Amino acid sequence: MIHDLSVQEFVQLIKKGEKKFTGVSVEDFNFTLRNYDLEGVEFEDCFININLEKCNLKNAKFIFCNLKTISVRDCSIENCYISDCHIESIIITGKNIDQIVFGTNYAYGMTLSPEKCLIYVRNEILKVHKFELTLYSLEIDF
Repeated sequence: MIHDLSVQEFVQLIKKGEKKFTGVSVEDFNFTLRNYDLEGVEFEDCFININLEKCNLKNAKFIFCNLKTISVRDCSIENCYISDCHIESIIITGKNIDQIVFGTNYAYGMTLSPEKCLIYVRNEILKVHKFELTLYSLEIDF
């Protein structure tokens, strides 16, 4: 069962040093969390729909999460692990995209290998319409 957390509750837990979130939903696409230290934070079976900007996500883990429409901009993301997540319309920008560790993830009904995840994120392909993504996928020989 998913437990809804308001953005304010989520921020308070982060400030108190909470490092593990399981089965929570944090939703407010109009909210941007800036300059927070989320190093080593683990999200498992969560729905995360907020914007993260200039946060420290080193060694953070997202496992079995719904990250649809999440925006990660200019964050430290070295060794950030994303696996078994739904990543439609995810936007990740910054210098260290190649340092994200992807497992198998899912988008628009497709299973994406770690290599395909990196290609899609690097080229911002996941934010395009499903039909266009399918056409592009055929071109890169799934």
